[in-house]
Amino acid sequence: MSWTNDLQNGSLKSLAQQAASDNSFNYDEMLSILQSAADNGITSSEYSDLKSIYSNSEENFANNYVKTISYNAIYTNPANSNWWGGVTKDSAVKSLGNMSAGLSEKKATWLVDKWFLGLDLPMPISGGDPAQGDEDADYAFSYQISDGQLFIDGAEAADISQGLAGTCYVLASMGIVASTEGYDIQDNFVDNGNGTYGIKFNFNNEELYTTVNLDVPITNNWGGRLGVAYGSNQDHDPDGEIWMTLLEKAYAQINSQVYVRTGGDPGSHSYQGIEGGWASPIKHLTNQDYKQYSSYYHATGDSFHSGYYRSTDPNTYKQTIIDALNNGQPCYLSSQGTVKENNKYTFISGHAFIILSYNEETDKFLLRNPWGDGGSGWSHIGEFEASIEEFWNSTIKGTVAIPELIEVEPEPEVEINYTLASDASTMATAADEGESITFT
Repeated sequence: MSWTNDLQNGSLKSLAQQAASDNSFNYDEMLSILQSAADNGITSSEYSDLKSIYSNSEENFANNYVKTISYNAIYTNPANSNWWGGVTKDSAVKSLGNMSAGLSEKKATWLVDKWFLGLDLPMPISGGDPAQGDEDADYAFSYQISDGQLFIDGAEAADISQGLAGTCYVLASMGIVASTEGYDIQDNFVDNGNGTYGIKFNFNNEELYTTVNLDVPITNNWGGRLGVAYGSNQDHDPDGEIWMTLLEKAYAQINSQVYVRTGGDPGSHSYQGIEGGWASPIKHLTNQDYKQYSSYYHATGDSFHSGYYRSTDPNTYKQTIIDALNNGQPCYLSSQGTVKENNKYTFISGHAFIILSYNEETDKFLLRNPWGDGGSGWSHIGEFEASIEEFWNSTIKGTVAIPELIEVEPEPEVEINYTLASDASTMATAADEGESITFT
């Protein structure tokens, strides 16, 4: 590519020419280019070269993820305003800013580390989960590198257990998306091959990306042992399956680019900033619209839904929910009331659930609590059946979000060519038309 000859910095020219040799700029190549530019700070010629590399390679990036994070590092993004770095107090957050000529080596490196290495960790603080009665709690944790596996036998709702943050709506939405026929939540992940992952979200029909590393918030008192403090696998094992942990972490990070929930903490880069919400993560993960159906409210504080319907009659939208479930589309349920049976909670006020299926024989719905399966010592039931009358009333005030059906791509038709031959030696031993024959 002749444009590389016009680059002013020798190191950047060499790296760009090497990357351009196959007409594709991949993650490793852009990381090397930006790290080279960050050394000793950004000079005016280096900044000019970086913008030239991006503008001339805009159609040649390996994928949308590399293109997006390269733009965010070189040009502008709201998340560039600060460097959070996993601190637990606002006073420890550092001012950063967008890339520019004269930017110091430290700040230039932070920009590269933020977008390419996932080192700008969200603040591991939370105000507790209001559904558990901890609205006045103030949790703060530290990070530890996980040695877990991203996916074990794919992803499903049963993988998930909520932690010590009020992010039930996020975890429930993840479970719904993971269990939806025709959608693979693994497609939201890009493996960079270096212990970091690009994660895709959708806002206003545009793809947004952030990068996460394997650092996860840890508590030393999860059932008397070390465990992941926030969303995790059923055992909260830092070395177990971690897709849900990294996805929740990415959601906390993306909130510094856009506001992920209506009325949320603007520009927050923390778990606390994404506490409390409705079904918006379904839209953000899949770019699929969803409609809300309420037994009580005339409206909610959710601005992301594509339609809102209300009826106090449990039968008005019952079949609508059943049809969605029968089409392989789990549904989201919010509860604003609490029910306790045999000393175990089923419905919990201010909490989100996953509606997994409908049992025609019992005329009940199978619901899953994102708190997880629990056990004999837990105060809740992980999965339980309930009739629509049990949550479509003025006590539970159930509101159901039904995502629009994700079309399942049909299996491709396979053309098979074959030759028929008969070993019948005479017409008498051959089969007549309409008779049965056997192929071997």
